[in-house]
Amino acid sequence: MTLTRDRLVAETLAADRDVADPAAGAGREALAAARRHQDVDAKVCAFFAALPQALAARAALRRQIALLRWTVLGGLVLAALAGALAAGRAISGGEREVVNVIWLLGGLLGLHLVALVIWLAVLVAGGDGVARQGLGRGVVWLWRRLAGTVAGDPLNRSARLALMARLFGPPAGRWTVSTGSHGLWTAFLAGGLVSVLLVLATQHLVFVWETTILSAEHYTALIGALAAGPAALGFPVPDAAAVAAAEWRGGAQAARMVADAQGEGAWAGLVVGSLIVYGLAPRLLVGLLTGWLARRAVRRTKLDLTKPAFARLIPDLAPVAVTGGLPGGHHVAPPAGPVAVLGWEVRTPRTGWPPVVTPGQPPAGGAQDLGIVDGRRALTAAVALIANAPPARLVVVADMTATPDRGTVAGLATLAGAGAGETLVCLTRESVARARLSDEDARQRLADWVAAAHDAGLPLSAVVLLDLDAPGAEDADRAARLFGV
Repeated sequence: MTLTRDRLVAETLAADRDVADPAAGAGREALAAARRHQDVDAKVCAFFAALPQALAARAALRRQIALLRWTVLGGLVLAALAGALAAGRAISGGEREVVNVIWLLGGLLGLHLVALVIWLAVLVAGGDGVARQGLGRGVVWLWRRLAGTVAGDPLNRSARLALMARLFGPPAGRWTVSTGSHGLWTAFLAGGLVSVLLVLATQHLVFVWETTILSAEHYTALIGALAAGPAALGFPVPDAAAVAAAEWRGGAQAARMVADAQGEGAWAGLVVGSLIVYGLAPRLLVGLLTGWLARRAVRRTKLDLTKPAFARLIPDLAPVAVTGGLPGGHHVAPPAGPVAVLGWEVRTPRTGWPPVVTPGQPPAGGAQDLGIVDGRRALTAAVALIANAPPARLVVVADMTATPDRGTVAGLATLAGAGAGETLVCLTRESVARARLSDEDARQRLADWVAAAHDAGLPLSAVVLLDLDAPGAEDADRAARLFGV
């Protein structure tokens, strides 16, 4: 849970622009600590965790989490009380010692079963909206109201928003809210079960059924079907003769006759067993499952590196400065085998294609030319070539002046999974980007490419700068490390 909490700290502090500035105060020391990590997500988390303000952010998060826990506990208590009241009213309704078993089970289990079936149907259909509604949404609303009233300073508000985004935003939101709903239903049914057990322990009840248009055979079949589940768990249940004898026709004499015919504890076993088998157990099991899914989703959800506070920070997390240099360049080792080079929607460099950095040297050190990908067909062909003869290194040449989008991320992910030993993204046209853009926009563009590579499953060190349009004196060494020339 340490990394998950560090992500919450990062999201809390990222709302403060001054705190998130790596050039301000303790930001330089935090950068040094963050650069020791490999993954860009871990680097960003380590940066914010190393700031002096992280201690206050953790305290604010603890307060918000404690308030959320108390809100959930209060909701569970209220749900249990509601279940106990509903069950007590249902089991003692009408004549004091006579209880219609169909009305009792229908009142305690009917709405629960309808809600559970709807939730399962929406889940199977792939829907998300209804799965994020229900009783759990009420707990979230109450917590937001209480949190807004109790904690009004900026840090606490940021902590509340970070916690909400992490727990109730995608992808964990549907499972978190569903867990809350199942938990409240479980408490409701548990309260009802306790109330029924108390009444059965302190009163003598006669369970009956009654009808105007149906026959005893219909009710024998219905109650026999209901009894199958409890009977499988060892609960005593009425047999067909007891069900037929339980038809209610009114009067005290009828009540005594029914009581004599149905046997001790059979109907009580049916009621208690049905509450457990068709109510408490399904909700508890589904709640545990959605709780596990929510916990897994929260732990797997990484930071949204497209947020301005994180995107501004990414270039500073490189082991060396990005301006005029190669991010992580001294960590890029020469290839250990064949190299393949591919252009990703890039114009042909002025030095030609495949890339030529040092005059007189073979293009890209004799690397396999996969061409320039400008569509799905070209991408499919390149992936097939990589899979047929996997290179030790795949170098994807991209244009720094272009803005990466979802298609870029998907394409990089496809290439990274094609079978090459490693995949690097070489950003060219840096000189053009810096001529067209301000320093801040150029840094942001580089951050966008690093974030796109990260989303595609590549590490921070996979993004390098090598201007193939205007190679400098130092670019020959970079090209040697990159292409093996």
